[in-house]
Amino acid sequence: ISKGDATELYQRIRSLRPERILELGSGSGCATAVMALALPAEGRIVSLEQWERCLVLSKRLIPSKLQEKIKFVFSPPAVFEDERVPFMRFADYRDLPLADGPFDFVLVDGPGDWQEQGKIVKLPAGGLFRLLPVLTPGATVFVDGRKTSVRYYKKFLGAELKLTEETLHHAVFRYLPQ
Repeated sequence: ISKGDATELYQRIRSLRPERILELGSGSGCATAVMALALPAEGRIVSLEQWERCLVLSKRLIPSKLQEKIKFVFSPPAVFEDERVPFMRFADYRDLPLADGPFDFVLVDGPGDWQEQGKIVKLPAGGLFRLLPVLTPGATVFVDGRKTSVRYYKKFLGAELKLTEETLHHAVFRYLPQ
């Protein structure tokens, strides 16, 4: 996450005061730490990551006091389809922690590319298609980069996900179920 997006994310979490955050893509844990630092005392984060080495790094870099607010979850990436988007495949995490919801804030920054059967799998992140049932009405979705995913979210989930902000580096949606 860039310095500017980290600042933006921190300020957004401070002002929204979410109680349950789902992070799709921990990476090195920078965004995870920023969100944990900004969270109110009762706030919690469930952070998914496809690479075990990234989870190990996150746990090493994030101070233990902040880790008290974080549940780290390893989940391999998987390919899935959604009936709302015919003839398209998406990347998602195999094991979404749906039982840990409902979530009032989601950070989409994964899964990233991976290798399967000797080939690189590079697909748009589509986790939001499966996550809508565990989002609270009014939930905020912060998408870090991932322009192709944002395009699909706008086109196929636009009735429920309202785009509120789009910059070169991120997009923000509000979940407003009908």
